Amino acid sequence: MLNRLISLLVLLATMAPVLFAQTPVNPLVHNGAVVALSDNVNNYVFARYLVVDPPPDTCVLYSFSNNLNGLVNNFNCNELGTNPVDIWSVSSGSAATLHSETYVLVQDNLGVCPGSAGGQLPIVVCRNGLAISLNGRGEVRISPELWDLSTAACNNDPNIKLSFSPDTTDVLRVVDCFAPGINIVQIWATNSTGHQNYAEVYYNLQDNTGNCDGFGDIHAPHPRVASGLTATPGYAGTVVLHAADTDAGSVPDSTDCLPLRFSFSADTNDITRTFTCDDLGVNLFQLWVTDACGRQNFVESYILITDGVGCDLQSGAPANDNIAGAVPLDATGACTVYWSNVNATAEMNEPAPMPSANCSDPNTWCDGQGAEHSVWFTFQAPASGSAELHTAGMNTQLAVWEQIGGNLVLVAANDDLPGDPEGASGLTLSCLEAGQTYRVQVDGHSGAMGQFSISISDPNISCAISGQSNQAFACGEIPVTPVQSTGTGAWQFLLDNEQRAVLAVNDMGHALGTVNAEFMVNGDAVRTDAAGNPYLDRNWTVTVENQPAGPVYVKFLFGKTEWDALSNTPGAPSDPGQLQATKVAGATCGDYLEGGVLLANMGTYSVNPAGDLAATYAVDGFSAFYLHGGAALTPVGAPHSLPLAVYPNPARDRIRIDGLPVGSATGFSIRLINSMGREVFQTRLANTTTELLLPRLASGLYFLQATDGLQTYSGKLMLME
Repeated sequence: MLNRLISLLVLLATMAPVLFAQTPVNPLVHNGAVVALSDNVNNYVFARYLVVDPPPDTCVLYSFSNNLNGLVNNFNCNELGTNPVDIWSVSSGSAATLHSETYVLVQDNLGVCPGSAGGQLPIVVCRNGLAISLNGRGEVRISPELWDLSTAACNNDPNIKLSFSPDTTDVLRVVDCFAPGINIVQIWATNSTGHQNYAEVYYNLQDNTGNCDGFGDIHAPHPRVASGLTATPGYAGTVVLHAADTDAGSVPDSTDCLPLRFSFSADTNDITRTFTCDDLGVNLFQLWVTDACGRQNFVESYILITDGVGCDLQSGAPANDNIAGAVPLDATGACTVYWSNVNATAEMNEPAPMPSANCSDPNTWCDGQGAEHSVWFTFQAPASGSAELHTAGMNTQLAVWEQIGGNLVLVAANDDLPGDPEGASGLTLSCLEAGQTYRVQVDGHSGAMGQFSISISDPNISCAISGQSNQAFACGEIPVTPVQSTGTGAWQFLLDNEQRAVLAVNDMGHALGTVNAEFMVNGDAVRTDAAGNPYLDRNWTVTVENQPAGPVYVKFLFGKTEWDALSNTPGAPSDPGQLQATKVAGATCGDYLEGGVLLANMGTYSVNPAGDLAATYAVDGFSAFYLHGGAALTPVGAPHSLPLAVYPNPARDRIRIDGLPVGSATGFSIRLINSMGREVFQTRLANTTTELLLPRLASGLYFLQATDGLQTYSGKLMLME
């Protein structure tokens, strides 16, 4: 039996798996497990039982095949001896799927083969090897649980008892200096009905510090390590082995000296080992255990680094190296994606955020290099219009882009999260277009290449719109907080003092300096121009310190109720995507009066579940803006509105109107509008009346407008106090 076990150790030391010990998508794997068959023809073992400490990550399932049909394998009498098996990590988060080759020793220790359909014996599943180190006492205690992998779970029997013999009380043994080297031990399992079975496994008892010669510390801890682990370089071509991951139940000599620390040398900070495709084969290591009292001991083991998918990836660029090959992310936050930018390149004219000397500056990358080894992803914005992205695992740079009019426009960027020791990146976004596809760019800081993870979730942040109360707000009545435009080319939202959005500006690389805004909401009937054409009940005036030298983008945000009121008005557009804008240079905040340039709509979308909207326009400067249907707004006093004569002019409070036709069936609606665009007086005038008594108003220029619903008439009036 001993010769058989030694032969198995030699065999396992020459075999190779294909996973690596850093992430759930390619974890550390036991280099050989033992399955002792029950007398049932079915002996089911889950693939995850062969994974060292499998994480509770529902996004990554471990399978004996490259799909979910192989989550379990049925070992039987036809497979006695050593069986190579594949352990696949089937990930719903990562597009690439990795797999490992490891080995299962199938035993029939009670002569149960060929088995039957109604077997009663338990199946026993154990790790095959364990390395244990003595301390100065020259002895160490062991229990059968140190070898068990999943016996209770495989038998669906939580009351399984493990022991070293058929005696169920034989649960603790002391091994000492009289049994160094390779030792065989039996792990017996007794099920709830009293039926028993056992597996034969081994341990390697070591004396590494002269303990058996009386030189060791009698109070040193007792290291235990898995003997025979396997890994292969992952996406980044490396295996990062953590000392704590190799521990297999080390204990202190006294519970007063907890907790324990694990390292690969006497230096307690030496906690990782990195292997590459140049380290293929057997790699010895020492696991040092240091207790809280400062005492140390170590045990020796090995890890096999083997060729596989990870090494193959080092000869080519990732599939999503270019924008066109972007890999989709699930914005619901269900799964973390593990990826690599090794051998990734920058496309010709690939966009990148503006460089900055300060890594905490918003919407910039601080290495000053532009895109170097970037990879691309996409996500669809959830219904909330918000998303949160985070990277981990290496020093990354992150940017999110949207497409407007055929151009990639930066939504936001981040280089380093504050206080993150790895230089990981993160963004929290709101006011996104639900269902719209956004592009995510991940690059390594200062040319870094390696493996990283990226996660995305829905923080369910509502995009609140300022001035949403179904009442009128005069210009400046709701203060707006200015922003500083430094030419980052990312969206900046102007918010009120309650952090509600008013509008957003993307400077497209032009440093605009201080950007400020005012807005007004009429809060009453939909406004109309001089020709009776309706326009949105909200308008904006934007001022900047420096007008742009080229086109920039602006998003105007407004409420669903405002859109509904406009769209239900005759002559208004029925689709918010048809909303055009008129920009009036030099105008102040208020109702539309005259002039302006027509702007085409670049896209209108809902920014929150309530249906509030954002309309995007390209502009070459900032002033006053009005949203309306496709036709240009008609100025007050426009040539195709008929003229009115007003006497006297200037006047004080009583005027006579000439130019209105006699015999109108409805009379006329009269509006008086001041030079700020505010309506200051409204009344109706019978068709037989030409005199009008005005309230006492401030001196200044006013526009008089009269309409009978069929024709509009307008004129100018100067009032003097």
